[in-house]
Amino acid sequence: MSAFEELGVMQEIISALDDMEWHLPTPVQTEAIPLILGGGDVSVAAATGSGKTGAFCLPIVQVVYETRNTNLSKPVSSYSKEEGKGPVRLSTIDRGRQVAVNADRTIAQCRHHAIWEGVRATRGVCSGKWYYVAYMKDEGICRVGWSSRNAQLNLGTDFRGFGYGGTGMKSHGAKFDPYGEKYSIGDTICCMVEFIEHANINQAIVEISFLKNEEELGTAFSVPWTSLGVENLSLFPAAALKNAEIEINFLMESKNAESMGFRPMREATEADCKPSEDMRNLFTAREADEDGDVDMTPAKAREKKGEKGKAPLALILEPARELAAQVNEELTKFNKYLPPPSLRQLLLIGGGNPKAQKASLKSGLDIVAGTLGSIVRLVKTGVLSLDAIRFFVLDEADTFAEDNMRDIMFLYQKIPSRNRVQTLLFSATLHSPEIKGLAEKIQSFPTWIDLKGKQSVPDQLHHTMVRLDADADISLLETVPDYLEWPLDQVHQEVLSKGKKRKKKSRC
Repeated sequence: MSAFEELGVMQEIISALDDMEWHLPTPVQTEAIPLILGGGDVSVAAATGSGKTGAFCLPIVQVVYETRNTNLSKPVSSYSKEEGKGPVRLSTIDRGRQVAVNADRTIAQCRHHAIWEGVRATRGVCSGKWYYVAYMKDEGICRVGWSSRNAQLNLGTDFRGFGYGGTGMKSHGAKFDPYGEKYSIGDTICCMVEFIEHANINQAIVEISFLKNEEELGTAFSVPWTSLGVENLSLFPAAALKNAEIEINFLMESKNAESMGFRPMREATEADCKPSEDMRNLFTAREADEDGDVDMTPAKAREKKGEKGKAPLALILEPARELAAQVNEELTKFNKYLPPPSLRQLLLIGGGNPKAQKASLKSGLDIVAGTLGSIVRLVKTGVLSLDAIRFFVLDEADTFAEDNMRDIMFLYQKIPSRNRVQTLLFSATLHSPEIKGLAEKIQSFPTWIDLKGKQSVPDQLHHTMVRLDADADISLLETVPDYLEWPLDQVHQEVLSKGKKRKKKSRC
């Protein structure tokens, strides 16, 4: 396993890194890449030439590619009524193309390095309290949880799925937030769901929680049942995998879950999967009162129709044309070996061809990198939409914080509040009042990676270290005045005394 693979980087990007002769990650890449892949806000202080451009470009390419290619997994269930009549087990039909299920239908495996693939169980539930146990058979990356029959198989990337990943993040509606602990090979995760009914359908709740090795992690999700929709009332055990193998044997038990009143999924019957007629009527009546999907936006509508014109998922701001061009070049290199459809990116800097830029934006993009002035101008004129932004990146953030706060806040506020945006700040320092103020405004509980420190030496100064044998080489002491007294420890005081004695003898 390569050093970059240990950070969670997909194999196709590693192939591009090999072409670039990047065989080992730099310290800032080692620290930043797993955190960015994990989904949190990150603030980084690193010196020029430390590899910080790759530290944010590399994970952004990977996450954006995986997000755009979610539809490579089957978006809608291929559920079979005949399959659902037997005992609950992993489905051989309702699964991604890259997922293999064993003969006993208790183990699922996906060895694809590039994308997430998923699998669901043959039966779901829509009332009461239920659980199942998943066992991690190797060190691959996975998410486990619950999803409706019509959810994306890439668990947690739409509003019909609820996942808990091995990186210690929970996911729902493509929003990734810290939850619980990381897990890996040998760990067991108990997935629990409770349907809390209410006479007022608007107050009915679905709660999802998890146990790691029988230890409670607390409630991960508590959502209105109505948010699932009348066709998604039942939730099925589900998992998403990337180069991983997982065992979901519905005979496995959790004493802790059962002590809290949860029943094992092996006891679920066909009747448990079907909502009562009264419940369906309540949901149908509620939806009839609404004017359609309250969450439907123009960007969602375009994606639903399969149109090509998609707003970018990542926005990278640079203070200078040269830096923006460098970022665009690295994005191109990382994209080299990704399976089609490859990512579409655009460099927005002064002096570019306006017609070509508008044409690219209209046809749809994945990543935009450029200078602040050019991007602000296109956003104000409505040519560039920030409706789908997931990554908001400020390189040399200290420069922006000091001189361009108004424009930065203008762009940030153009991103819809419903988006779970990862904000990444890369700066010469994290300790200036301006950077701290900026982070407070646009970041949520960021992780700091400070490779320079509060008392760091400016980049313009250079250090030189010369090794000396204090006993053998006392030439430097010859320039020390006799009256100078240094606060030295005993060892160095003896060396200094010897030097002064030799100095006196040489004068005699």
